[in-house]
Amino acid sequence: MQDSWGRNIDYLRISVTDRCSLRCCYCMPPEGVPLTCHEDILRFEEIVRIVTVLARMGLKTVRLTGGEPLVRRDIGRLAAALKAVPGIETVALTTNGLRLGELAADLVKAGLDEVNVSLDTLDPETFRIITGSDGLDQVLESIRVCRRAGLPVRLNCVPVSCGSGRDRDLADIAAIARDQDIAVRFIEMMPIGPGADLASYRQDQLMDLLQRRFGPARPSASHPGKGPAVYYEFAGFKSLVGFISPLSHCFCDSCSRIRLSAAGVLQPCLAYEDGVDLKSCLLEGGGRALEQALEKALSAKPRRHDFQDRGAAGRPADRRSMSGIGG
Repeated sequence: MQDSWGRNIDYLRISVTDRCSLRCCYCMPPEGVPLTCHEDILRFEEIVRIVTVLARMGLKTVRLTGGEPLVRRDIGRLAAALKAVPGIETVALTTNGLRLGELAADLVKAGLDEVNVSLDTLDPETFRIITGSDGLDQVLESIRVCRRAGLPVRLNCVPVSCGSGRDRDLADIAAIARDQDIAVRFIEMMPIGPGADLASYRQDQLMDLLQRRFGPARPSASHPGKGPAVYYEFAGFKSLVGFISPLSHCFCDSCSRIRLSAAGVLQPCLAYEDGVDLKSCLLEGGGRALEQALEKALSAKPRRHDFQDRGAAGRPADRRSMSGIGG
């Protein structure tokens, strides 16, 4: 399954809902955003039909996202159904962690392979500023529950510049990889939605900060997971520190992923609003129409994002919500 630029596409992110239990400052404004009507959100059976066709074409990895995927009722049933699709090797999930502790056992039973937990700070006040919630302890307990249940965990941190002592706070998050067998990844802020107006650390800034505290880092030959992160090793660390840096270290040339919105629109690239409506194909009966729509989406995948070029090209700022496009 290749796009027009010869890249092998084998990774699908599926937004199962655009609802979320948090209001992170870089994702959704405090008042929320217009939500997709329930009847327009893909049913589990429709998601499985789409994944089955894509798996025949070469899809291997599926990641469930949102909004917050764990607010979708009976999400374990979907995970189990996707694991049963021939050709699918990995079913993963990205979550804010609030409900993860109570659902971890069900997710393990469903066969979920791994989970990424968003953790942008270890400071309760900064957590409140970023997320609009007092749920830090709940998230940390969910991580412990997953570890006890044997569910592999990685941490995702968006290093937005807010709160006091932020340098120390971000280094403390990286130190989790020193003390536990949990990889930590720092994800550069992308200029989408509210995040377009926020200051954030870039990879080189973070690397300088971390090396001042932990000593020299060296590139790692290991690569946990199937995503675009680049990993580094620090002496004495039990796990790795990774960076996902679409702006300062663009990885478009090796991009292997496409995205499915909660409403059934397949988006070849996060940076563009263009997409192919797969839900209408399903309503028409699927079959060859669905395959043709998937082929059209693959052929439309651009060579690279245009985040840095938008001002010069006269394109307006991207005001979509990350919660609506699955991150």
